[in-house]
Amino acid sequence: MGSNQVYVASLESLEAFHARLSSFCQLARNTAELALIEARKLEDTLEQERRYWTSRLKRLENELALAKAELHRVRVATPRGEKPRDGDARLLIRRIRQQMEHAESAVRELGAMIATAAAAREGLRKELAELIEIVGKEPAPPVVRLRAMLERLAAYLAVQPPEAEPAEPSDESARGQGT
Repeated sequence: MGSNQVYVASLESLEAFHARLSSFCQLARNTAELALIEARKLEDTLEQERRYWTSRLKRLENELALAKAELHRVRVATPRGEKPRDGDARLLIRRIRQQMEHAESAVRELGAMIATAAAAREGLRKELAELIEIVGKEPAPPVVRLRAMLERLAAYLAVQPPEAEPAEPSDESARGQGT
């Protein structure tokens, strides 16, 4: 047999293989699509977290401005020569700055995570591109080709070629062998 030939014992085994191939293609297509969707969901979740921390940072900036204004008001309201009672305002400013540092760090880290997730999703998309090309259509091209081959094979097997009688040796060939 040549390299392009296959021996199959029964048409039923080919039909069973066709069914399994069809199921595999559907599963592969769904899995590839799901993997890309999940990767995108991760990016979206990280982006939502970054928006939260960016918003939190803006609120903290406003709170810091108000706390600084309160500190200034306390200092201005304190008569000369007296020690201002601004400990609470200074403590509040210190706490707000710590929270701002945390929020800024979260925004930076989330930005890096988003970039990493986007690069990973793009890499995954490239890795799955060939698989999606093969199984991405419904029905998948390999399934269609196999179905067409099975139909041609079934049609061929349905035709009963006439049985050939063994050829009788001609007189000349018989004489050539005998002499």
